[in-house]
Amino acid sequence: MEEHGPDHLVFIDRRNDVMKLAQGEFVTCGAVGTTFENGSDLILQIYVYGNGARSYLVAIVVPNMVLVDAALGSGASPEAVKALLRSEIKRTGADAGLRSFEIPRDFLVEYEPFSHANGLLSSIEKKMRPNLQRRYGDALEQLYTDLEQRQHDELMALRSGSSGDDVVTKVSKALAVCIGVHDLDLTSPHGFAALGGDSLGAAEFAALLHDVFGVEVPVSAILSPTGSIARWSAQIERSLAIREGDAVAPTFAGIHGRGARTLRADHLALEHFLDPAVVAAAASDNPPQQSRHVLLTGSTGFLGRFLAIEWLERMEKVGGTVTCLVRAADPDAGRRRLTAALAGDPELEARFERLTAHLYVVAGDMAEPHLGLDDATYKRLADSVDRIVHPGALVNHILDYEHLFGPNVAGTADLISLAITGRRKRIDFVSSLAVTAFLDRSQGYDEDSPLLPEIEVGGAYNVGYAASKWAGEILLQKAHEQFGVPVNVFRGDMMLPHTRYVGQINVPDIFIRMLFSLITTGLAPHSFYELAPDGGRARAHYDGLPVDFIAASVADLGEHSHDGYHVYNTINHHDDGLSLDSMVDWIESAGFPMTRVATHTDWVEQFELRLKALPERQRVQSSVLVLDPWRRPFKSSWRNVGSARYIAAVAAAPCGPEIPQLSEAYLHKCIRDLRTHDLLTTG
Repeated sequence: MEEHGPDHLVFIDRRNDVMKLAQGEFVTCGAVGTTFENGSDLILQIYVYGNGARSYLVAIVVPNMVLVDAALGSGASPEAVKALLRSEIKRTGADAGLRSFEIPRDFLVEYEPFSHANGLLSSIEKKMRPNLQRRYGDALEQLYTDLEQRQHDELMALRSGSSGDDVVTKVSKALAVCIGVHDLDLTSPHGFAALGGDSLGAAEFAALLHDVFGVEVPVSAILSPTGSIARWSAQIERSLAIREGDAVAPTFAGIHGRGARTLRADHLALEHFLDPAVVAAAASDNPPQQSRHVLLTGSTGFLGRFLAIEWLERMEKVGGTVTCLVRAADPDAGRRRLTAALAGDPELEARFERLTAHLYVVAGDMAEPHLGLDDATYKRLADSVDRIVHPGALVNHILDYEHLFGPNVAGTADLISLAITGRRKRIDFVSSLAVTAFLDRSQGYDEDSPLLPEIEVGGAYNVGYAASKWAGEILLQKAHEQFGVPVNVFRGDMMLPHTRYVGQINVPDIFIRMLFSLITTGLAPHSFYELAPDGGRARAHYDGLPVDFIAASVADLGEHSHDGYHVYNTINHHDDGLSLDSMVDWIESAGFPMTRVATHTDWVEQFELRLKALPERQRVQSSVLVLDPWRRPFKSSWRNVGSARYIAAVAAAPCGPEIPQLSEAYLHKCIRDLRTHDLLTTG
């Protein structure tokens, strides 16, 4: 509001100019506009416009014509002016670290500056957004319509196959359609995420590539840090070159049927995944009791990096080797990724450096045939590795099973193929406690409960990921039954920050997001759980374990070799009353005041509003885009899935004898870790 006189207030703008776009992203149009005006001398003024039904922004741009004329010469064409401004918007957005949806996809050029005289600025030179919308709203909505028509026409041309373009050009055009960037460098090494895409956009891009070329490009390949237009094109060209009778990599559609929502265990027969020649020559010798060469997947992930440390220490004692399979352009880049994952704490860095004499890194990809390895490297690993430790996965709780199939299911089958080639190998598989939703509970609910032979998958949160782990377990059961591969399955739940090393937290996970959001907003519900009959807090429990304990227990239990198939529910089994409500108390004891909202519904409403109003950097880190699991109170009666085998094994292992409980001191360490990542500035 602006005061024009006594009792005369004129509406200028909303206090927090926050808009939710169609794919759920929140954007502050006014702040984005200020970024462009402050970051570019060529942009005199900009009005950034969004529509909640669209997933991107458009704008009105007023150029600084003195500087435009200096750059282009007097009398430059409108097309030249717009091209100059487009490049300036792209540069400024990149320099400011704006995300793709914050950078206007297109814009109209306005040569008349916004002013108080034309009603577009207030008397204090503030934009009158209501007046700007009245003046330009129809034109900008028409711009949206024109953009969508152009996108539709481009899609039709791509799908018709009539363009005559080569594969690289078609892939570039498909990418441009999906992310709205039309000046792509075909030789750029930048991947999908670097160009502004996300996991849902990657799924859309994969579906479009299938429509255009009739071949599968896994979402994991699109999201890979080594992904690029050139690599995707090469993968498509390899698939197109396959002739009838040649081996074809298994796909979701080929195994389950296109669009399948019912998955059956008998779909996952190993003969659908393994080369008959590999099966015919399957190794029959038992692997050694003492492992000396461990192949580790997912070593740059949150759990994988600490499994690397655990197994490197074990290999140091016996003169063995840990080979880490890392998604990277080459082994040196892979080693740099692993080193970066373990950086930040001097003690951890020194521990890792001491062990690197026993480390070997290969560049590969779980989503590619033969793990993305060349024949010589694959044969060397087949002949020398005696244990495969497999925490690697595309961890995404939003994507459907179909889009997780390549890395999480076919990738696991590739490891089984390796496990029976050359010499038989043990497999330690990190699954997920979410798989317990797919157990036959007719005779109990524990580590011996059989997997359901048929499951249904839909669009619910985390169902696709859980189903991909169910499928991985089915494949490993068959590998043990048919080929005698010794298998350990570790079903983990929430993996929490390291108990000792500074800054070792999984920044984007749901726990860290909520911890950050509670502290930043100062709002918590009276209880995260259904209330007791008297209206007070019910006794409840939070199931999470520190990542270092999980890594140590997986390595300890794996090192105790056997020839069977063992499942461990790696959970915090204590019925101790330590819950999310306890954590709110511990946040307060760390010096952060909390307001408890009486009803859960009111808390969600107030909490979401405060999260939306946060500055951009904080909002991105918050729970605002993953609020659905928190919208209803949890049941206070903890689902007591059995974990007797895990409890007994830990009791006899070096990491034991007890499974740790959460504590106030531990949560305070987690809060200090948030500060280490510059996520907290107070308290």
